[in-house]
Amino acid sequence: MKLILLFILFIITTINSDSLSPPEAECINKIGIKSNDSRLIDASTSTRFCSIFNLPPNCNDGSLLVLEVSQKSSEILTWDDFSCFPRLYWLTLRNSTLSNDFLSIKTPSIRWLHLISGSNIETIDQQVAKFESLYIEKKLKSDSMLNLFFLKNAETFSTPDLVTFKAEGNFTDSLLDSVSICSNSFPNLSSVRSMEILTFKFGSSFNFSTIENLKFLPPYLYSLRLNGPTGDSIIIQDIFELLSPSRLSSLNVGPTIKLLKTKQQIDLSQFRSITLESSKTFEYNGLFPFSSFQRNSTITIYGGNFPLPNFKLFENITSITIKNSNITSPFPISEFKNKKPDFAITNSSLTGTIDKSWCGRELTVYDNLLNGTLPDCFFCYLKKVSYRFKDNQFTNFTVKSDNCGYAQIQIYNITFINDYSFNLNGKNLGYAANLFSNSTKVTFSQDYNDLVDYPITGKFDENVATNLTEFSISFIEPPINFTVSIPPRPPRIDTLRQTNATLVFNGGLFSNYLPALKVLIVGEMECKVTRALTSYIYCDIPYPVTINGNKTIILNVYQYSTNFTLSMKQTNISCGKNDCNGNGICDHFYGICNCYGDWLTAGNYTCIILKHNISSTSKVYSHTGGIIDLYGFFGSIHQDPQLLFNGQSLNIISILNDTIQTSIPPGDGLANITFIQNNITWSGIFPTFIPKILCPNNCSGNPIQGSCNYITGECICENNFIGLDCQPIPKLLCPNNCSSNPIQGSCNHITGECICNSNFIGFDCQPMPNGGGGGGGGGGGGGGGDIPQSTVIIGSTGSTAIKNEQTSFEISILSIIEIDFNGNEIDDSLIKLQGNWTLNDNNDDYNNNNKLISTFNRIIEKTTFILTVEEVIENDKSFQFAGNKFTVKKGGVKISLSISNWNYRSNLNTLRVKMISDIIIDNGKDINTCNNNNTLSIESSSSSSLSSNNNNLDLNYLKVTYNGKMLQGRFQNKMISDGRSTMTTTKIISNIENQIIIALELPHCNQCLLDPDFSVLVSPNFNSSTSCISNGDNNRSWLIPVAVVVPIVGATIVVAFTIFIIKRNSTNLKIIMKGIAMKKY
Repeated sequence: MKLILLFILFIITTINSDSLSPPEAECINKIGIKSNDSRLIDASTSTRFCSIFNLPPNCNDGSLLVLEVSQKSSEILTWDDFSCFPRLYWLTLRNSTLSNDFLSIKTPSIRWLHLISGSNIETIDQQVAKFESLYIEKKLKSDSMLNLFFLKNAETFSTPDLVTFKAEGNFTDSLLDSVSICSNSFPNLSSVRSMEILTFKFGSSFNFSTIENLKFLPPYLYSLRLNGPTGDSIIIQDIFELLSPSRLSSLNVGPTIKLLKTKQQIDLSQFRSITLESSKTFEYNGLFPFSSFQRNSTITIYGGNFPLPNFKLFENITSITIKNSNITSPFPISEFKNKKPDFAITNSSLTGTIDKSWCGRELTVYDNLLNGTLPDCFFCYLKKVSYRFKDNQFTNFTVKSDNCGYAQIQIYNITFINDYSFNLNGKNLGYAANLFSNSTKVTFSQDYNDLVDYPITGKFDENVATNLTEFSISFIEPPINFTVSIPPRPPRIDTLRQTNATLVFNGGLFSNYLPALKVLIVGEMECKVTRALTSYIYCDIPYPVTINGNKTIILNVYQYSTNFTLSMKQTNISCGKNDCNGNGICDHFYGICNCYGDWLTAGNYTCIILKHNISSTSKVYSHTGGIIDLYGFFGSIHQDPQLLFNGQSLNIISILNDTIQTSIPPGDGLANITFIQNNITWSGIFPTFIPKILCPNNCSGNPIQGSCNYITGECICENNFIGLDCQPIPKLLCPNNCSSNPIQGSCNHITGECICNSNFIGFDCQPMPNGGGGGGGGGGGGGGGDIPQSTVIIGSTGSTAIKNEQTSFEISILSIIEIDFNGNEIDDSLIKLQGNWTLNDNNDDYNNNNKLISTFNRIIEKTTFILTVEEVIENDKSFQFAGNKFTVKKGGVKISLSISNWNYRSNLNTLRVKMISDIIIDNGKDINTCNNNNTLSIESSSSSSLSSNNNNLDLNYLKVTYNGKMLQGRFQNKMISDGRSTMTTTKIISNIENQIIIALELPHCNQCLLDPDFSVLVSPNFNSSTSCISNGDNNRSWLIPVAVVVPIVGATIVVAFTIFIIKRNSTNLKIIMKGIAMKKY
């Protein structure tokens, strides 16, 4: 590359002289004598030496620049022989005998040294001097090792000799940029960091074990050319795999290297230029072997056994050349939007035709099997471009242009840039500006940015343009002419005549570009231009002609117009007496009826057969099919009606003027409906089906569990299956497995409650106290004898106490506090509620609803708290919460808590509600000294069994025993958070003496609902107040049932409780459910 550039540089910049200076002429004479080169021996003149070599200029200003010596003596030449030439830069020596250090020491001016036709230098075993170009041929020994390290001072080294070479040593300061070499082995060249260009020729005995070193090319090598020995073929299986990764951007694989099938399609996006002179076996599984190219790259492939790929692969490259291939594909249309790439696919077997989409592109396809008609853009200029399309089978391949004229070549627009230049746009204006000729001095140039209609720029000679009024643009071949006025002027109408519905203009300064022409009949209509040249125009008006008399005709050519007056006439031919039956209009020129849009003529029935159509349909469900209506226009005559649905014949139930009714089978998607009648066929595509809506999880995919309603998309669940997809109803475990004794009770696995047998009570069916007869408590009956009665006391500050004898269980809401992401309490969020309630209402609904309800509230900032206490008096009461069902026994108490609009410190925080139960002993009343057991026993469970000393685990059930009394609490494992069922947990967090604190953990919510409940029982070993005095009565157990329900709801519940306050007869449960309904959860 550098050699070529220097060569051009010296051609341009060097000034040749006629003679050498006398000293240099004498010096060159001495060299001629020493080398016995007769061309250099001439003592009489100094001028001949400057012109005897076929090289760049030899002399400049009396100094020799280039010298060639052809030695015929055995004298040893040294650099001293050439030191008398201070500006000599290029020295060529033939058959030379040189000093041993000739390559290592040189005169400073020498940059190029070429040793050709042999020399006495057979090896290079020491550092050469700095050369821009060092060339050695026909002497280097093939068995001696040539180390590129000794050549690192030469920028370019080239030898055609077969050598063995390596690259060992420190190349840090190397100048070696380009190497051309031939060898039977390929060494590791990764250390030669300066090398950018490598030309390598494989020797005839190449050692293929060294081919792997192609993976170790110089790191900055960008150009690689590979070739083999003349007449032999070097076979390389995976050359691109060997060359990856590398920085190569240019690759040339010569014709004597045979490339085989590739293992995969190859990405060539790293190459700016690639030339593969490969064999016809090069392909990938019968496909084009490359997957991508670099933008603006140049690709040349000789041979190859593959079809044409998708041309989008070539969209951004500069050119693609494929030659001598086995391509047999049809030639596609061009979808390229840019003027590149240029295409050359030659000496192959392309078939098909060339589409006009290739117009305006550099296309070369000679020697193929293409046929058909060449597009006009090529055909009209075959005299210029025939070589590109020769040796094919085109039907119009001729260099004659007789069939190419104004219909093929058009000028669309002429735009004057100034007084001396213009732009010419048109159709098929050719490939070069030199296709034009005219008598006026105009210089043409062409802009190839437009692929099909190249704009042409013309510029007048200023001396001529001032005297021109018009000029002619003439094509050399084909010989057609266009006349243009200067400056542009309106068109000239010489004559205008009417032929029935056609107007014919004759004149000048027209255009053959129809969009530039417009003819208007003033006050009537536009005359549509159908044909035009620069001297005549044809236009048509609707027939029959209804215009009569003198009319002004305006002819527009581009933005210029001319008026002409024409006497127009109408001609009429009758269509008969029926006047097209009112469904058409008579064409008086031909005497036939033109039926209106929906009517046809068949035989003698003129315009009375209706064109039918289907405009829309009703729909049926895709899984059932059924009767549908087809709406449209079907007329009153239905000869041989047939209806096809997706090609299947259908029965026509009924047919009216605007409706056809039929029945279609099940299906889906769009339907092709064809209706035939009166020998007229109409077809259309319609969405006739309502798609079935799939159910969640296909209703678990088991008909035993449920079936899908495809209309609503909902599952219809069988018994014992629930949910959106009919899952089995889960079995809920009962507390303590109902004491694990079927005599005491059984578990309802749906509700998780025990169904206790007679004489067994409580959450887990404990035995009734001796004496039987009921549960005792809450003011309701108990056992016989001296079984004490329980009293429920609801305090005015929100506390609830259940008192029996001297023992009282007091239950209240202690506080609410915010919990951070790590589970820590946020101190400044604490709201203390115990004893801080205001009584709003006390509703005695005992007689009607078996309940007493008390309501409390408290508002702190924007947060509203509402507490409701409900006593269940006579009968057990059932509740349902978050999908769980449970029962509060008679004499129980249900406590409800509502929290609305809590102001959270963080969106990640949650809430903790604390409930407290105090055991209070009143030693001044109803003293039963027979049960003075002051030991507090607590049992809790997080599953189905009660276990002692489990106070720190999540619990579902709680049992507290003190003085023969048992407080049982049940906590639901679900809550409702903002109207949705959510899992929750409950824990005992404090047990100090006779006081228990329970924590209910809430998620982050604005509206929450929790629902634990409690019951108080008497332990089975309870002793009546007289049992320890008299043995006449057996110890009797008795029961105090207490239920505590703590719902926690949000802002909408507050509204519900407001309704509750107004309507005293509404229960708390109804309030909660109304709140949820208002949210539409």
